[in-house]
Amino acid sequence: MTAFRSVWSYLTSHLRAGRKISEPGASRGEFPTIVSVEADAITVAPPRAKGFVRIPKEDCELIWRYWEDFQAGKVTRGELRELSRFSSYIIRMYQWYAEQK
Repeated sequence: MTAFRSVWSYLTSHLRAGRKISEPGASRGEFPTIVSVEADAITVAPPRAKGFVRIPKEDCELIWRYWEDFQAGKVTRGELRELSRFSSYIIRMYQWYAEQK
């Protein structure tokens, strides 16, 4: 498994303001848009929501610990949601990351 620091480095150097984070294979729909990327957080604008959502690096790292098990079906989306209220955004970022590799 790739070390989280490598994943975070990739995300923070390749995600840019204005990029929409779509689900793999999705051709249309409403997706969160990256607002800003900082050393300790990524901020997104959710579709149809007022305001922005700041996703802390710590939450991303926590979800990464379970990412392989999630992909293997050993951990559910609901279980990830219990770990972080930002899990749906983080999952999309990790799916985007996987598509880039």
